[in-house]
Amino acid sequence: MPFYSINPANKQLIAEWEADTQAEILDKIRTSHKHFTHWKTLSVHDRVLELLQVKKYLSEESDLLAELITQEMGKPIEQAKAEVEKCIQLIDYYAEVSEGVLKDEEVTDNAFVSKQPLGVLLGIMPWNFPVWQAMRFAVPSLISGNTILLKPAPNVIGVSTKLQSIFSDAGLESHFQLVHAEVDNIELIISHENVQGVSLTGSTRAGKSVAQLCGKYMKKSVFELGGSDPAIFLSDANLSIAVPKAVRSRLLNSGQSCIAAKRFLVSEDIYNDFIEKFISEFESYKVGDPKLSKNDIGPIAREDLLNNINQQKTNALKDGAKLLYESNKASDEGYYFSPTILSVTPDMKIFNEEVFGPMALVTTFKTESEMIELANKTPYGLGASIYTADINKAYELMKNHINSGSCFINKFVKSSPELPFGGVKDSGLGRELGTYGLLEFVNIKTIVM
Repeated sequence: MPFYSINPANKQLIAEWEADTQAEILDKIRTSHKHFTHWKTLSVHDRVLELLQVKKYLSEESDLLAELITQEMGKPIEQAKAEVEKCIQLIDYYAEVSEGVLKDEEVTDNAFVSKQPLGVLLGIMPWNFPVWQAMRFAVPSLISGNTILLKPAPNVIGVSTKLQSIFSDAGLESHFQLVHAEVDNIELIISHENVQGVSLTGSTRAGKSVAQLCGKYMKKSVFELGGSDPAIFLSDANLSIAVPKAVRSRLLNSGQSCIAAKRFLVSEDIYNDFIEKFISEFESYKVGDPKLSKNDIGPIAREDLLNNINQQKTNALKDGAKLLYESNKASDEGYYFSPTILSVTPDMKIFNEEVFGPMALVTTFKTESEMIELANKTPYGLGASIYTADINKAYELMKNHINSGSCFINKFVKSSPELPFGGVKDSGLGRELGTYGLLEFVNIKTIVM
């Protein structure tokens, strides 16, 4: 069955890709394992030098790669450029810290801990940050001594193919390979004796399905899944500063981000002022052709995703949600969704769903205990943010009461090369990025003399 790449801004077919046969998949696994047997013997220093070559070619091709991101999934062009630049910073970070993290540790006079690579790793990656999410998995995994099979999302295969060519130009063609696997062949890969780990970024439903296979075949796994992050506004929040940050968090990548603020929990004391500023900030964002730098919000990436968020909006209004704001849609030529603000209550179905697009859900609270209950009233636990003048109180609340993998105070949640990233509950298992990202796919080996 072929995969199709469709430009979401105009619904035009970009390219068609054939799925790999089982024989082709098995050949890629064998090739990856063959090169792993040599790659693992290199020093961390030498592996870092190879990744710095990737950085060189990535820098040279950054504009073209950004244009491909915009074309295939509709990310506004300036944000696409920022995504590629972030990947360059990622390589710089791991080039600096990897040797220190991965060196052998002397525990006692005659006992050591060594960090050894596992083998071939499968990365199942999404479409919304097609370069960043692939690189944040691949770079630390390769530096740790593993080799990579990357299964990209079908609608961004063009971006992934260009990324693969960058690794090829750097001499790592067999260390970083794309595998165009249909869903039915995922078990074939995970069950293979030479595939030793799996990293998946995507929906909770997909994560649970792959987790079952990893359990069945005893394979190490990391999952970064969905989110419904709360953004909390206490009564002393400086709304002039906080609201622009919160709106940016909601509308970045056209609202298609796992760690975007999605549920806005606002103290009743400041609700009227908040809503006025919130709507005004929403109105300042321009929706339109993502190739044009003047536009802040592009289309939804696929037709099925557009249908899903439209249905969520319809269902929420039927459940009694109040429509606070709805912009004019940019165009019917593409998969555009009108940026929307809804006032919702926690008994509504949408309060516990992940909303993937430029739609914000606003709920009020009266007491601190009610706020904590609302923030945690979700199957997800990826990120959370809080806005208040009382930093010490915010730190105590986030540390001891909010169930989330990342908590940001007076800032919106975002991933960064040096910060460990991941979730709890249905938002995933394990951590990427930071020094922790180097240690997820290694054998912590004890050696006693």
